Amino acid sequence: YKTKQKNFVYKYKTKFFDNNILLLIVSLIMLLLMYFSFKDVYNLSLSLGNKDSISGMIKTVRYALEQHQIYSLGRWMTYRLLIAQTLAYTYIYMFFYKSFFDKFKIIDIKFLVPGILFFPFMIFTTGRMELMKFFIFVTVIIAILYKRKYGNFFNKNIKLNFLLIIFATIFISLFFAFGNFTGKVITKNHSPFVILSHYGGLSVPALDVVLNQTFIEDKYIGQNTLVNVYRVIEKFGVTLPKVEYFLPFVHFEGIDTNVYTALGRYIKDFGYLGMMVIMFMLAIIYTFFYHKSINEKGHIITLLYATLSFPLFLSSIDERFLLDIFGMPLVYDIVLFYVADKFIIRQYIKQKINHKVIETI
Repeated sequence: YKTKQKNFVYKYKTKFFDNNILLLIVSLIMLLLMYFSFKDVYNLSLSLGNKDSISGMIKTVRYALEQHQIYSLGRWMTYRLLIAQTLAYTYIYMFFYKSFFDKFKIIDIKFLVPGILFFPFMIFTTGRMELMKFFIFVTVIIAILYKRKYGNFFNKNIKLNFLLIIFATIFISLFFAFGNFTGKVITKNHSPFVILSHYGGLSVPALDVVLNQTFIEDKYIGQNTLVNVYRVIEKFGVTLPKVEYFLPFVHFEGIDTNVYTALGRYIKDFGYLGMMVIMFMLAIIYTFFYHKSINEKGHIITLLYATLSFPLFLSSIDERFLLDIFGMPLVYDIVLFYVADKFIIRQYIKQKINHKVIETI
C-alpha cells in the first residue's frame, strides 16, 4: 500500500459579525476599571503629599516608587491593567486581522476604541514601559499578519517597513508626551536627542560600570530578576528579603542611571555562565513560538507571542522576561486570552479552514 497526501482547501470568507453590544459592554468595563485605577493612584498621590491635584498625581507617585521603593500600586492595579490590556489587544488584533483578510470599512475603526481607552491605564503605571509594550505588540501583530498573507515578497515588505516607520514616529511623539506626566520633560539641557540617547544607548556604558564593581554574594538567588517568584513564595508565609524592581543607581561622567541592559541583572544574579544559559534558552523559546505564530492560524498563539515578545526588543535597556512574564503573569495572560478568544474573537471571526486528506492507493 502506498499513501498519497492531498490537500483539499475549503475557503470560507472571513466574516465579522456586527456585534456592537459586545463592544459597548467591553468599553463600559474598561471605563469602570479606569475609574478605580484613577481613584487608587490619586488617593496614593494625596497621601504622598501631592499639592497639584490631578496634574501632579503621576509625578508624585512616580518619584515615591523610584526613590523610596517602599510604596507599590497594589495587586488590584495590576489585575485591572491585565484585564484592560487583554481587551485592548484583542480588539486591536481583530482590527488588523480584518484589514488584512477581509474588506476594510471605515466603520471598522470602532475596533480601536478599547485600544484608545487603554492609554489612561498606561499613564496610571507612572512609567513608559507599558507604552513601549503596547507599540511593540502592534508592530509584531502587523508584521505577523503581513508576513502570513504576503510571505517574503520584497515589494510587499517595503510597504510594511513604511507602515512601521509611521508607527515608530507616533510612538516617539507619545513617548515625549508621557514624560510630561512624570516630570521628565524636554528642557534646555535635555533635548529630544539627549532623552532618546539616554534610553537608547546609556544602558551599555552603565553596564560597563556595573561589571567593574565588586558584587556582594548573597545566599538568596535571583533578587534582581525573580521578583514575581519571591512574592508568590511570601504568600505562603515564608520570610524572604524584600526585593524591588528598581535597581540601585550608578554614577559616571556626571550621569546617573539604574538601567544597565538585561545582562546586568542576569550577571548579578547568576554569573556569566548563568547569563549565557538564560539567553540561549530564551532564543530557543522565542524562535519556536515565532514560527508557530507565522505558520499557524490560531489566534491565541499569535496574541500571546505578540504580547510577550517585548523582552526581545527591550533587552538592550533592561531585563523584562523574568521580571514581567515569568511566574503568575504568564498564567494570567494565557487564561485571559483564552477567555477573550472564546467569548470575543469567535463572535467576530470565522477562520479559513484547511483540510488535509490522506488517500490510500
